[in-house]
Amino acid sequence: MPNISVLWSLFLMFFKLGLTSFGGGYAMIPLMKQEIIILITGLGVEQSVLDKFANLIAVSQITPGPIAVNAAAYIGYICNGFFGALISTIGICLPAFFIMLTIAHYFERFKASESISHLLTGIRPATVGLILASTVIFADGSIFAKQAINFDLIDNLRMQFFSIVNPAGVIIFVVAFIAAKKFKVAPIPITIAAGIAGAFLYQLF
Repeated sequence: MPNISVLWSLFLMFFKLGLTSFGGGYAMIPLMKQEIIILITGLGVEQSVLDKFANLIAVSQITPGPIAVNAAAYIGYICNGFFGALISTIGICLPAFFIMLTIAHYFERFKASESISHLLTGIRPATVGLILASTVIFADGSIFAKQAINFDLIDNLRMQFFSIVNPAGVIIFVVAFIAAKKFKVAPIPITIAAGIAGAFLYQLF
């Protein structure tokens, strides 16, 4: 049964993300997690939504289409089923649609503008930081044990190695990194192979 207040909140959340997030879907992940926490505390959405957030990248990678759209549909479906997925997808797509229409109309003027060029150059370092933040979020619980990343160096040094590091996750991470960086393997084969490897490795460790 559609929950109108949740649907409206999902639309506003993803519309805002689509309007203010630069650098692609991965840069959007930390902002999306913050918004989901607000959604949970403000509307009483189930805590399991946040718990399932760790599966976001895996689900978004194995489905075709931009990761931002897939992520919006995934979160929306968890929050309020089919209608949640539909509204979230519309919300995330609308800003880019209207912005690109405007840019296409004034393309020549924007292209020649030195101010726009400097603006985009300034956004790039922030994009790198946001992508790094999303990497840390998903490393926690995959490469590292759940909630092992607390940025408290002294406490972490006191913990046992295997209580911090997830051996299966480290193996999959290293192999995937080498395959992508050195051998230029496409993301889809890497994702499929990682899923198969995970089914076996997580039974061993």
